[in-house]
Amino acid sequence: MAMMGDGVNDVLSLKKANMGIAMKSGNSATRSVAAMVLLGDSFAAMPAAFTEGQRIVNSIYNILKLFMVTVFALLLLITGITML
Repeated sequence: MAMMGDGVNDVLSLKKANMGIAMKSGNSATRSVAAMVLLGDSFAAMPAAFTEGQRIVNSIYNILKLFMVTVFALLLLITGITML
């Protein structure tokens, strides 16, 4: 779970979250417990960042699927050749 905050009231939630995100202009306590500090003063970039992250993860899954299919096909080919 990700939590975004910029004030002292968000510190506990940011600590408990898997991914705490704070703004640079936020409270120093908030910045110190956050896993990521945004250099700008806007959370507007976060949806695009999450979308890009999801695209990267999906690409990794697709590459792994391709690798698994290739290995399986090679194993079948090797098995077929050795049975001749």
